Amino acid sequence: MPLTALARLAEFLADVTDITAASAAPAKDIVSPNQRRSPDPLVKSALEIIWNHSHRGLSVVMIARQLNVTRRTLERHFKVAHDCSVLEEVLRCRLSRAKQMLFSTHLPIKRIAYASGFSSPTHMAIAFRRLLKMSPRKFREAKFKGG
Repeated sequence: MPLTALARLAEFLADVTDITAASAAPAKDIVSPNQRRSPDPLVKSALEIIWNHSHRGLSVVMIARQLNVTRRTLERHFKVAHDCSVLEEVLRCRLSRAKQMLFSTHLPIKRIAYASGFSSPTHMAIAFRRLLKMSPRKFREAKFKGG
């Protein structure tokens, strides 16, 4: 293997290690399922699944199947317990993960988007602008400036 290929492989492995460590590390601004409590056992189980697996390709249908209920049943229970949809909670979790990685690593935004569970960096940027009123890059800059 040429030296450049070895260097690229080493860089890739370092990035994978950074992503794994960043997505596994607890963040101060991430609300875990234990903090976001629900008296409804179905919702509690859904929250566990969301917060443990939202960085992977996760859909509301997949969560419902894992819990042996219909999507509609899960949505109704979730709306009563938290006044938001299951998909909104998945997005909230992905954004929290992305914010934590933007703050605690120097990984490229593209890699953070995928590691957080977004299907593309564009989707992450849209979510950031809609919910946080700034781009991921501006968020990172503000955090590193102490904002």
